[in-house]
Amino acid sequence: SEVLGRLPKNLDMPVLVVQHLCAGFVEGYAVWLARSTPLEVEIGVDGLMTRNGVVYIAPDGAQMGIDSAGRLAIRQTAKENGFCPSVSYLFRSVAKAFGPEAIGILLSGMGVDGASGLLEMRNAGAVTVAQYEDSCVVFGMTKAAIEARKMELS
Repeated sequence: SEVLGRLPKNLDMPVLVVQHLCAGFVEGYAVWLARSTPLEVEIGVDGLMTRNGVVYIAPDGAQMGIDSAGRLAIRQTAKENGFCPSVSYLFRSVAKAFGPEAIGILLSGMGVDGASGLLEMRNAGAVTVAQYEDSCVVFGMTKAAIEARKMELS
């Protein structure tokens, strides 16, 4: 929420968020997040055309992606990296749809979700950021992303 709170209300791109939450908490998270950012916050719906300056949160128990036209693709699929929604699932769709026009940011969390997807975004020319250990609550996901990049370079 701190990152989103710093974004300008007239942001010229949509923001897609995957948050690992227990079932039933997405609506509450959306309300809480809307209080923390000047941007509008919505829960993703399949086929919805995204708009600049709006935050879209992945719904409970579904994967969220996006196509090159900017439409959300919500799919009922298996867990990936132990999660549904999965950050890597979202990042792969963004890499495919927008490549070098995209920005991927991976923040604190347990496990490895997001690492492979963030690397795929980077390889597609996107700007990618993984949160450093000193500011993480849990240095798991971002550590995996940093290590994946190092392995690719070696």
